[in-house]
Amino acid sequence: TGLKKSYLEIIIQLFIFLFSFFVMVIGGIRLVQITLSLNQISAALQIPLGYVYSVVPISGALMMFYSITFIIEEIKKKSSS
Repeated sequence: TGLKKSYLEIIIQLFIFLFSFFVMVIGGIRLVQITLSLNQISAALQIPLGYVYSVVPISGALMMFYSITFIIEEIKKKSSS
């Protein structure tokens, strides 16, 4: 029913949050650090690949923000009804 669906959506968003944090943010920061320390340069753009890979932790942070926003909205809906 509606309550079970609400709980399931919150649990799914928690998993997305955890994945975003551990894989994309933490792993992405490590990837950026490694590529910057190795001084890898993009063949086409001639910029450090660490700058290119920095989109991974940034995207992870945005996904975490979206997940938290969704969870808060879901809790507000559940408490108001």
